[in-house]
Amino acid sequence: MKKDFIPTVKSLIDQGAIAISGDPVLIERFSRYVFNQGLHFDKSQINFDPDYYACFVRYPSGSEKEFQERYVRKLFEKASVNEELRIILGIYLNEAVDAIRYLDLAWFCTQSGFKGYIGASHVLEELEVMAGIRDKKSCYYEPTQLLNECVKPVDAKTLYSLELGSEIVLTCHTHSRSGIHSQVIYRKQELNIKKPGNTFRALYSRLDNSSHFFICQACQKLVAREWLDTSGQPICADGDCNKSDKQDFDVSMVDRATSSQFESVRALKTTEDIKVFSEERVWHEPHESHLRYEVKASLPLSTSVEQVRQVQAEFASTSPFPAPCHYCRYRLIEGEGVPLSSFVEDDTNAVVCYGCTTSKFGVMY
Repeated sequence: MKKDFIPTVKSLIDQGAIAISGDPVLIERFSRYVFNQGLHFDKSQINFDPDYYACFVRYPSGSEKEFQERYVRKLFEKASVNEELRIILGIYLNEAVDAIRYLDLAWFCTQSGFKGYIGASHVLEELEVMAGIRDKKSCYYEPTQLLNECVKPVDAKTLYSLELGSEIVLTCHTHSRSGIHSQVIYRKQELNIKKPGNTFRALYSRLDNSSHFFICQACQKLVAREWLDTSGQPICADGDCNKSDKQDFDVSMVDRATSSQFESVRALKTTEDIKVFSEERVWHEPHESHLRYEVKASLPLSTSVEQVRQVQAEFASTSPFPAPCHYCRYRLIEGEGVPLSSFVEDDTNAVVCYGCTTSKFGVMY
């Protein structure tokens, strides 16, 4: 069965089709693992308008104090600031914050849709909420809370139940006219809680590649595997959709085309098409830049997942970015560096960031 016709882990979680129980620590750790697959982000925050900038992110030069002052001034310019906010911003301005680390975190949170507070990014979000730049309802949540709604007993919507305890058990639940049929599809004893990665990987794979259900291409319902047509095509047996057992599941929420937010060339399924895009840095002043999305291709909604991934791979193979700076090893995207061959005689594919072009070759921006 092609994965195109199988529910995604994200769609299962979003609809409460997974019931989780067991050790809270293991649940939190598995939640973080699921989040790190990069599919849980707010698609509505991706704006392809060429004049839209995803984030005010990074100053490659200047002291930490200069960066803090510039960012706070940006907030003052955009917000109707009351006395309380002025006091908080004043306190923040005097705090010793690692500017580079702060900027990296701000970039990751804003650009990837990460819904959690890491260090100074917590301050960033709270300031933007108070300044009226960010709506409180769009605040990020901790990745460890991703599965909170799934911590519940098995009910009529449950397709899988997962017990995370001294024994790890993943069970599939098929709902039919005669009741619920349950089948254990993964079991592991004596989990190494310090290194649960292999077990989490196996659980995620079982859920993401499960052939116990399929999306019928005729009735567009989620159907139990036993009702699959003998031809192997993703339709109800004998083409009769009235006989098959449907599951309480919204198949419109299954999106295989949208790729992980952590890929260098990404894909996003919209209501109109499937956009293949990447991030690029745009410079307006020598020490001020913004991040935006560059659309590389727009594909029809009928494009298969395999074709979408092929297009992504083709663009990724022809771009020198992302790549680490040859000197400082900082990960660079388009607009953050130049070919090293511009400065040395060697024939190399390496890239160098603007900061290192200044320190190594005396280039001034």
